[in-house]
Amino acid sequence: IKEEDKTKNAFIIYPNPSNNISTIVINNKAAHKIEILDNAGRKIWSKSISTIENNQIRINTQQLKLSAGIYHIQLISDNDISTKKWMVINQ
Repeated sequence: IKEEDKTKNAFIIYPNPSNNISTIVINNKAAHKIEILDNAGRKIWSKSISTIENNQIRINTQQLKLSAGIYHIQLISDNDISTKKWMVINQ
């Protein structure tokens, strides 16, 4: 999984690395789904964009029971997938 330059502004995730809660701001109006994948590429969480208010979603790493490590956030539209690395550093 690699991050593509042409889609790097499709969404922003902060803070990154995350200690507990991160916010994802979605800039791609055509996106319809967001997913979190583990470092092996397995989908561990997914949400429809239509259920997200104000183009933002908060991710709580403790609620999702995410271990410390590297994950990938994918924003999916009909003709594009934007991917960013996300580091979780639970303390």
